[in-house]
Amino acid sequence: MAEQVRWIAHEEGDAAGFDILSKNINGTDKYFEVKTTKLGKETPFFFSRNELDFSIEKSENYHLFRLFNFEEQAKMFIKNGNLNSICHSVPMV
Repeated sequence: MAEQVRWIAHEEGDAAGFDILSKNINGTDKYFEVKTTKLGKETPFFFSRNELDFSIEKSENYHLFRLFNFEEQAKMFIKNGNLNSICHSVPMV
């Protein structure tokens, strides 16, 4: 199954709307967006309009991996769903 994992952001750039493509047990696609900070769990992060739109379109199979305290003692949490439902977003002008 690991051979089916692709680092899309590395292979194709950031335009895909997600970072990593994997597969669910039933063979459907699973999308991961990874956001990392050396600061704490509640530190705000930026995401693009494309990432937001993709997360809405594929919300059932979209997962946010949030890594924090990255330089000290790295920790992580995972949220499933679209970015509007799992984050508080503020538009940037």
